[in-house]
Amino acid sequence: MDKLRSILKNDWNIEPDEKELHKIARDLVGMGDLLLKLFFEDAQREGLPFPSYYAKPNEPKS
Repeated sequence: MDKLRSILKNDWNIEPDEKELHKIARDLVGMGDLLLKLFFEDAQREGLPFPSYYAKPNEPKS
């Protein structure tokens, strides 16, 4: 929460109280969840495999 508070203060000149800070954090997490859900739905619809954090990048074709 300290990092979020610092970003809001330094980058956006916003100094929220604790209640506002927690709401902003919840909203950001919710947006991230929604974006991942939409990404996976699109990938599934297009027949693409789900990305893996452990996958190696594709080798360049020669």
